[in-house]
Amino acid sequence: RSSACRGDVGGVFSEDAPRPPVPGEEGSEGGVYSNKTASHWSEAPVAAVRRSDANLGFEPEGSVSPDGPYEPWAETLLTLLEDRDGTALFLRFLRTLGCAALLEFWFACSGFQKVPEDAMERRLKLAKAMYRCYLCDGVVSRRITAETRCGIRDGIQQLRLDSALFVQAHAQVQAVLQDSLFPLFLRSEVYLKHTQTADPSPETRFSGYQTTASQGEESEKETLPPHNTANQKRPGNKECR
Repeated sequence: RSSACRGDVGGVFSEDAPRPPVPGEEGSEGGVYSNKTASHWSEAPVAAVRRSDANLGFEPEGSVSPDGPYEPWAETLLTLLEDRDGTALFLRFLRTLGCAALLEFWFACSGFQKVPEDAMERRLKLAKAMYRCYLCDGVVSRRITAETRCGIRDGIQQLRLDSALFVQAHAQVQAVLQDSLFPLFLRSEVYLKHTQTADPSPETRFSGYQTTASQGEESEKETLPPHNTANQKRPGNKECR
């Protein structure tokens, strides 16, 4: 990590900043992913759900039968993230790998872009909270480039808070989710058990948070956890690296 980004941001951020927009509710761990360890997830080959109309007499490897267990939101990462239950299940899977912060940050970036550009105070508080929670340390900071991270820091300090502030970080985190973690999710116990159960609703419900102009001061009521617990590991979780 670039030395220019170390030790120069601590005094900029306050403990009472609003919580970034994040999906899911805390304290619901869900299933256990046992097929791969956290250290292997980034090396896994990319797999895609395929649905074949050809009458081959068998299903090609890696495909999902239209008549078998299947979730329509599992076609792509973005269709999953548009679905309440799919997002909750994916978040539960990411927690077993210690990677939940990646998805939380992805939603936080989406929420930041929806804050009106003339609401500078709200944008500043939210940007500071996102930087402190996700970019000072942890899995998100390791999955974006040092140049991107330093650019965000400089933008906050210089009050350049337009919608482009988190665009590069948003795209880099989405690439990790899409190319590595989403394919693992489709092969995980969490997803397979979900498709085989009679009740498809996951135990963890996605409460959602998307900042819009109509929400007004509701987002201001969100508060951050104490700094020493913001990036605290969950018991039994392996940290995603």
